[in-house]
Amino acid sequence: MINGLSRSHAGPLVTSLAVAVGLILVVRVASLPAAASLFGLLCAAVSFGRGSWWARPWVAPLGHRLSSTTTVGGLLGSVWPPLAVVVLAVALLWPVSAGEWMLSSDHSVHQYKAWVMARELLPTGRLAGWSHSMFAGYPAGELYPPGAELWVALFHGASFGALSFATSYALAFTAFFAFAGLAVYRLGSHWFGPAVGFIAAVLFLLDPGSFRQGGWHYTVFFGVWPQVLGLSFALLAIVRADRVLTGRRVSDVILLALLLAAALLCHPMSLLLLGLLLPMLLLCWWLCGGGRLRDVAVPLLSGVLLGLLLALVWLLPFVARSELTTNYGVAWRPLHELAQHFLDGSLFEGTFAVVPVIGTLGILYALRDRGPAGPFMAIAAVGLIFLSSQTAIVVFDLFDLSSAFAKLQYERFLIQAKPFWFVLTGLGVVQTARLWRARRRECGAENSPGTPSVLWRRAGLVFLLSAMLFGVVRPGLASIIARYRLERPVTPANCELWEDLSRTHAWLQEQPEPDSFERLAFVDGSHSHELVVLGMLLERPIVKIGFTPAENYRFEIDRLDYPLLRRLGVRFLISRRSLAHPLIERAAEFGAVRVYRFRDPRFEPFELAHGGMARLVEFESERIVFELDETGPDSRLKLFVGYHPRWEASLDGRAVEVSKVVATPEGGQLRVMELPAEGARLELDYVALGPDRAAAAAGKAALAGLLLLSLITGVPLLRRRLFLPLAAAYDRKRSLVGAAVLVLSALGLIGAVVAAAVLSEGEGREAAGDALYRFSDNVRRAEVSYRPVTGDADPVDCDTWDGMRWLCGRDHQDWRFVGTVVLSLDDVPTRCVWAHPVNGTRLELLFPAVPLGAALAGFVGIEDRAVRGRSSRSDVTMQVLVGDERVGSVVKRDRRGVKPFSVDTTRFEGETHDVRLRVTAADESWRNFCFDLTSGDTH
Repeated sequence: MINGLSRSHAGPLVTSLAVAVGLILVVRVASLPAAASLFGLLCAAVSFGRGSWWARPWVAPLGHRLSSTTTVGGLLGSVWPPLAVVVLAVALLWPVSAGEWMLSSDHSVHQYKAWVMARELLPTGRLAGWSHSMFAGYPAGELYPPGAELWVALFHGASFGALSFATSYALAFTAFFAFAGLAVYRLGSHWFGPAVGFIAAVLFLLDPGSFRQGGWHYTVFFGVWPQVLGLSFALLAIVRADRVLTGRRVSDVILLALLLAAALLCHPMSLLLLGLLLPMLLLCWWLCGGGRLRDVAVPLLSGVLLGLLLALVWLLPFVARSELTTNYGVAWRPLHELAQHFLDGSLFEGTFAVVPVIGTLGILYALRDRGPAGPFMAIAAVGLIFLSSQTAIVVFDLFDLSSAFAKLQYERFLIQAKPFWFVLTGLGVVQTARLWRARRRECGAENSPGTPSVLWRRAGLVFLLSAMLFGVVRPGLASIIARYRLERPVTPANCELWEDLSRTHAWLQEQPEPDSFERLAFVDGSHSHELVVLGMLLERPIVKIGFTPAENYRFEIDRLDYPLLRRLGVRFLISRRSLAHPLIERAAEFGAVRVYRFRDPRFEPFELAHGGMARLVEFESERIVFELDETGPDSRLKLFVGYHPRWEASLDGRAVEVSKVVATPEGGQLRVMELPAEGARLELDYVALGPDRAAAAAGKAALAGLLLLSLITGVPLLRRRLFLPLAAAYDRKRSLVGAAVLVLSALGLIGAVVAAAVLSEGEGREAAGDALYRFSDNVRRAEVSYRPVTGDADPVDCDTWDGMRWLCGRDHQDWRFVGTVVLSLDDVPTRCVWAHPVNGTRLELLFPAVPLGAALAGFVGIEDRAVRGRSSRSDVTMQVLVGDERVGSVVKRDRRGVKPFSVDTTRFEGETHDVRLRVTAADESWRNFCFDLTSGDTH
């Protein structure tokens, strides 16, 4: 059995690995004290060196005394492997682990958001709520999970103010990195022993990684770490679920619930991971003879449901308001390309190329295990790779199941797959070492290690394995070593920008205190966010222009709109590039950092149209009040605060509608609020709606359930009088009780999903407010045909509906159809209507009885693979007709991306007409054209 592996079986290999780790540390981090590396080597040697021929004379006696003759030694024998993991994590992050905070890429935004959590939300008893601290306001902790901010805030709170917030962030990040390594160690050691867990954890910590694939490059250097924090809790939840299946103790049920909730509160990808792997673990347990499902129904489902109820505090509002989230969806490679990269040794970009090879060997070992661990680990490793591919989207029709699947970055599934592959790699190494040692014992004295025959056989085996690895893992060992690189953590001590930032910080502190609400605005590169740290150091609200990580609120400020910034109270605009506008002047320059001052800064986050006056008398986080004077029936107040359906307004005590409008005529994605203003007093409150109240009730119910379980099992009197009789009754009637629990749990889960879908759909219509008809949802009702436009072209009928699309022509070529598909447009998976043109014809789509509003708005695009790397192809034209009247057209040039367009249908507003679309191109070759349109009330 694989579960019977011991540390001594892998002694030589693991100790040698520890030596290699120490050497990497010494070479890579010049400032790392040699004592830290030596201490790490000593930890590993004491733990695993008893089986190493070279270490036995020095450390074997010490290890024997510690682990065999004393109680403390027995404890240390189990503590040394995880302790070595922690030491390695601390050493790798040095000097961050000593309190030097990180500045590279996303770290500054994470620090600022954690500061908002610690200084604004938690003191008011909120985990989520509206905050004016970023953009034109945003729903803090509501659309992006608050777990990472809570993690940092709790570290800061634990110091009782003794540490600065920046130092607290450094220590919290170090603790996260070590915790992630320990979670991977626990995943491996739980099923396959400490040697496998240790190897997996070391591989995880030393993984260089790449963009969107985790590892040092993405998690540490770029600072995209909330997903790995959630993954760590998820791995521990999987291990605890196995403990529930085998032991069914109440303490394991409680821990499972807490770990599951923590995973979901850190990153939404954890929902997919646990939703897939927990049922798979149960299935493997049952198929491998673990017992009857009804015996584990109550404990396992209790833990899962309690965890889900806790997580609904964030998850339910997030699902209900998905229309407020930005779409960052990106498709990944198809399965056949992933297979090719596996053979090339580059399945995981930047990761050690031997991991997939030795991990595959580990899968073969795992499948020999008669227990559930081996099959589960193999299925998880391979299944997560499959889910990362485009093929999974097509096979499971994921975008038809939910539009939320279009918002996933599918490459990130590889982050979740890596821990399982690292464990399997450790299993391949340790199990091979075990078999090798067993073979050595069988050889006897005549085949001792020193005899020439054995030496030649070993040399031949090493040569054979090296040749195999060199042939499979291109470009070979030398190149693997050459490309191995862990970027040094960027801290104030080694950041070229820090001196400029510190001088800017000092200059801003010397400026007069603002008389009213004031924001700092930052203009920088797409993935450069270092300037944001000034917001935390100065403790001021900020506006980050453009993409802002760690926050997927859709209505952020994505354009440099100077009048809007002045209206929002921005006095200083900080940038690393030169800016020019009549409203600003350069105030200071510190190296690469330029500070611009608005000539006439104002905090007037509103404008009143059609007569009257308004005065802002209260501007709190979740309450805004205006006093109005001389306003009339047509008076409208535009409030430059980000739109959210939780904002409710009252005018002189009566409820009024809050409309969503564009912020400025220049456009951009910021949407703000507009309200009627005929009255004397206008009040806005950020209130709890249905999803929020349901989420709060679910969280309270889950906490009550966990408390009740803890009391019943922890208090001797309650345990003796209540828990034991209930357990005995359940044991006598477990078949009936188990069936009832399964049925009720299934109904509860179905009800929760349906309720979330209904809430999401209802509030989505209210938020969007103007979608009357979507063409991609009504392809089945359309009449489709190819009409000849030249004499030598034949008409092509599209009269065969295969359940998903109209097939055109008798031969039904795979590209000659019309239907809703998912294409990669500018690297974003996009749902649209495939409408490929045909030479000499025009494709006509007639949509009958379309309800029309003020406009038909949508986009057109050409699939990425039809544009990338190809010679110039034909443009595609689409005409729009209402009835027989042409109302507009759009031309999609032969280039990447989508082209939005809008057709004015104001004169048809409120009426129902047939809408005809005509698609043509001069050359049909690789014109993988698609579109989508909606009929609505706005352009």
